Amino acid sequence: MGSFADWPVVALRPVSRRLRRSFLDSKEQLVMRVELVHLAWRTARLTATISLLANLASGALLVAFIVSSGKLLGDISGAVGTGWDSGPARAVAMSLIATGLCFLGMQTLNPVKTGLGVLLTRQVDGAVRDRLAATSVNASGLAPFENQDLLKHLSVAKEGLEEGSRTPGSAVAGLLTLSGLYAQSFFAAALLVVLLPPLVGLSLLGGGLAIRRSHRIGLARESNINALKRAHLGKEAGYYRELGLGLPASKEIRVFGLERWLGGRFRDVSVRALETTVEERRAIHGNRFIPPVLVAVVVSALSLFWIGRQAVSGEISIEHLVMALQAGYVTLSIGNYFVEDWETQWGLVAHRAVESFRAGLDGRDEAAVSARRRADRRLPPMPRESLRFQDVSFRYTGGRDLVLNNLNLDVPVGRSLAIVGLNGAGKTTLVKLLTRLHEPTAGAIFVDGVDLLTLEPSHWRRNVAVIFQDYVRYQMSAAENIAFGDAAAAENRAAIRHAAERAGILELLDGLPRGLDTPLSSAYRDGVDISGGQWQRVALARAFYAVDAGAKILILDEPTASLDIRSEAALLDHFIDLTKGLTTIVISHRFATVRKADRIVTVEAGTVIEQGTHESLLAAGGQYQKLFELQAERFASVPGVDRRRSGEAE
Repeated sequence: MGSFADWPVVALRPVSRRLRRSFLDSKEQLVMRVELVHLAWRTARLTATISLLANLASGALLVAFIVSSGKLLGDISGAVGTGWDSGPARAVAMSLIATGLCFLGMQTLNPVKTGLGVLLTRQVDGAVRDRLAATSVNASGLAPFENQDLLKHLSVAKEGLEEGSRTPGSAVAGLLTLSGLYAQSFFAAALLVVLLPPLVGLSLLGGGLAIRRSHRIGLARESNINALKRAHLGKEAGYYRELGLGLPASKEIRVFGLERWLGGRFRDVSVRALETTVEERRAIHGNRFIPPVLVAVVVSALSLFWIGRQAVSGEISIEHLVMALQAGYVTLSIGNYFVEDWETQWGLVAHRAVESFRAGLDGRDEAAVSARRRADRRLPPMPRESLRFQDVSFRYTGGRDLVLNNLNLDVPVGRSLAIVGLNGAGKTTLVKLLTRLHEPTAGAIFVDGVDLLTLEPSHWRRNVAVIFQDYVRYQMSAAENIAFGDAAAAENRAAIRHAAERAGILELLDGLPRGLDTPLSSAYRDGVDISGGQWQRVALARAFYAVDAGAKILILDEPTASLDIRSEAALLDHFIDLTKGLTTIVISHRFATVRKADRIVTVEAGTVIEQGTHESLLAAGGQYQKLFELQAERFASVPGVDRRRSGEAE
C-alpha cells in the first residue's frame, strides 16, 4: 500500500484515465470528420461543395426566419389601432414579406439538399466501389483472399456498400447535413448572445453539445467494437437465409426435411446477433447520457426562468422574447439524436473497411512483393524450350504444413504431362503456382531459363489456358462463356465456333433457341440450363479458344469429371490430336484420362515420387500401379461395364 501522502494521486487516477479517454475520443471524432472531408473532396468535389453551401444557407435562413418572425410580432403589437396607411403598418408588411421569403427559401432548399445528398451519396459510393473492385480484380495473387482478417474487412465493406443507409456516400452526405445543423445552432447561439447576457446562449449551446458528444462517442465505440463481430454473425445468418431461399439446396432441403432445422438455425444465429448488439450497446452507452442530459435540463430550466422573469418585468420586449425562445430551442436541439449520426458513423465503418482491405491487399499481395524483383519483360510466347519446377516448396497463408516440399519437375514442352495422386497431394497447387495465383514459399519456376517471378503476371498468363476443376458457369451467352478464354481481344465468332467444335459442343449450342447467343441460364429470357457434362465441354471450349488466341500451355484440372464414360472415351480418342504441339498438363483421378499422356508423374506429400509412361509406371509396381489396379477393380465389379471400353484398364 502507498503512503498517506499518495492518496491524492490515487484518488485522481480514475479522473485522469477518464480525461485521457475523453481526449482520445475527441481526437477520434476529429479524425473521422477529416477522413470524410478528404473522401468527399477526392470523389465528388463539386457536388460536396454545393451541398455544404446549401446546408449552411439553410441554417442561416432558419435564424433569419426567427429574427423576422420575432420582429413581425413586435411590429404587429406596435401597429394595433394605427390603420393600414400608417408607418407601423408598413413595417408589419415588410416584416411579413421578410418572414415569408425566409420560409420560402427554407422550403425551396429542402428538396435541393435532399437531391444533392442523393447525388453525393451515389458519386462517392460509385468511386469507393470502383476502388474496391479495382483492388480486388487487379490483385494478381490469391493469398490475400485466403487471409481471414482481410476477408472480415471485405465482408464489412461489402455489407456497408450494399445497404443504402450505411455506405461511405451516406456518411459524407450525413456529415454535410450535420454541418447545416451545427451552423443553425451556432447562428442561434450567436443571436442569443446579442439578445441576452452571453452566458445564457453559451450555456444552452454547451448543454446541447455535451449531449451530442455523448451520442457521437457512444456510436463510435459501438461501431468500432461491433463491426467485425457482427459481420461474422451476419455472414452466418445470411448463409442460412440464402440456403433456404436459393435453388441449389432446395431439393435436399425438401427431401431430407431440413426446413424446420434450417429455420431454427437461422433464428438462433439472428437472435444471437441481436443479443450481442443489445449487450454491447448497454455496456457502451450505459449511464453516459445521464450527466449531460441533467446539465442540459438544469441549464434550460434556469434560462427559461430568467427569460420569463425578464419578460414579466418588462425588461425584454415581446419581439426579443419570441426570438429568444425560438433561438434557445434551436441552440439546444443540436443535442438531438439525428439519423445522420448513425449514417455517418456506420458509413465511415464501411469506408475504413474498404481502406483496410486495400492496405492489407497491398501489403500481402505476393505479386506486389515480387514486383520489386520483376523487370518488365515482353518476351515472345513461352515456353519454347523448357519449363521447370526447381526445389519448389509452398505453404498456404496461415497453414502449418508445406503443401509442396522441395518439389522438382520438368514439364515436357510441346508434349503432354499427366499428374496423379491422392487428394491433398498438391496437384492443383502446382497449377496455382504456374499461373502466378500464388508464389513459391521457396525455390523457383523457370520458363526457358527465366525465373517466372521476373515476368509480368498478366503478360505471362496470356501464355496459359486453364480450366480449373471448379470452373465458373457464367450466366451469360454461350458465345461469351467461350470467348472469355481471351476476353482482352474482340470477340471472334469463327474462333468461338472452332473452339466449340473441338470440345464437341457446337452441335448442341447451335440447336439452342438463339444459338450461340443463348444465355446459359433459365433465369433469362430464352435462356436454358444445360447439364454438368455439357458445361464441362463449354469450359473446354473456353480453354481451346485461349489456345487459338496464342496460349502455349493448356492446363486441364479434372477435364472429364462431369462426362459419362462414353463421352469421355469419345473426347480422349481425339485428345492427342486436339492438343498436338501444345504443352499440356492434365490433372485427373481417372486413369482413362491420363494414360495417353507422354509423361505421367505421381505426386505424394507435395513431392514427385515417380514418373514415366503409363506402361513403365505399371511395370515399376509403385504408387501409380496400386492406384490404377484399385480403380480397375472398382470398374470390374460393376455388372455390364466393359473394363476396356471404360478406359480404366487394359
